[in-house]
Amino acid sequence: MKSAASKLIIKIACLYALFIFFCCSGVKPELPSGVTMYLSSNYASFRIGDRYVIEQNEWNIKDAAEPSYEYIFEGNNGGFFGWKWLWNNKKDGVLSYPMVSCGEWEGHYSAAGFPFPAGERRVISTFDITEDTSPAVVNGRNSYDLAYDIWVEPHFSAKEAKCEIMIWLDSADCMPAALDCRAGSINANGCDFNFYSVPAEYFKTGNWHYAAFQAVKPVLKSAHFDITPFFDYLIEKKIINAKDKVFVIQLGTEVHMGSGTTIISNYSVTVTKR
Repeated sequence: MKSAASKLIIKIACLYALFIFFCCSGVKPELPSGVTMYLSSNYASFRIGDRYVIEQNEWNIKDAAEPSYEYIFEGNNGGFFGWKWLWNNKKDGVLSYPMVSCGEWEGHYSAAGFPFPAGERRVISTFDITEDTSPAVVNGRNSYDLAYDIWVEPHFSAKEAKCEIMIWLDSADCMPAALDCRAGSINANGCDFNFYSVPAEYFKTGNWHYAAFQAVKPVLKSAHFDITPFFDYLIEKKIINAKDKVFVIQLGTEVHMGSGTTIISNYSVTVTKR
């Protein structure tokens, strides 16, 4: 039987949680200066030009705990974009991946130059990223990664993915995969990345190979981030083939829990023949 003191502590904790919930729920959070448009509904999206799509992607919202919210936004007439979030988690996995996409994805959007053979094109991305993050309200954890998510699908169907490639530019309190899946390292763009390789049979669901590169130190600004060496590394490892098609290149924040804002400017993805 619980003591009176224990019951009192539980009651105070519940009242505090309710207070935080009513303070946060239904209230637009303070957005960065210069924001001219924002969206909050799940899978909402908007375009910047004819090449980039910014999308809300709360794909695992069922595991979220209140208070939680997420917004995508645009500012200065397309001069910058990003997302703001507060996520509390009933479990420990990824809840959301707000992102900017360039490529072709299940008929939702397309961009010139996609899909392309992984071993026959050079891919350069530019970005200038500002992050501001803090721990979650409920359990005090701040867990996220900022990463490219690249899908390789040789059969021209998003449902038949061969490989998901992630390039983690920054992360806090999380890893791409179990330590026993670490399979090497690579130096690209003057930065060191640890490599994790997770075959399809490792997952209980999904039928693709998961390949992840995690930056040893954060990479938040680049005028010339060459994605090509990561494709070449995976081709050398025989995880993908040179002729396999790259359908889409996404960049976003995978959030487990915590709160924060990501602002991206000077973003581009350029695909050229080698």
